[in-house]
Amino acid sequence: MDANKTLVTEFVLTGLTERPGLQVPLFLVFLLTYLTTMVGNLGLATLIWKDPRPHSPVYLLLGSLAFADACSSSSVTPRMLRTFLSKNHVISLNIPF
Repeated sequence: MDANKTLVTEFVLTGLTERPGLQVPLFLVFLLTYLTTMVGNLGLATLIWKDPRPHSPVYLLLGSLAFADACSSSSVTPRMLRTFLSKNHVISLNIPF
């Protein structure tokens, strides 16, 4: 039996709205949410790292989770924000083989 040998190199980002008038308000809503998330997570991680009192395992776990959330948010959201304002909604897919 032959395996599927289809090679996908890009996909189209769609789904939030098809109305061009809503792209800028959606961009602003997601930008505000992203900035709030980054300030909150990085602020929490900084406060836990700087203050010597909350160095118990629970606070170290919370700081690590906040840092991980900031890293995952900064890898996805900026790309999504860029596609909101562009005419080209194609995202390339680079998978190393």
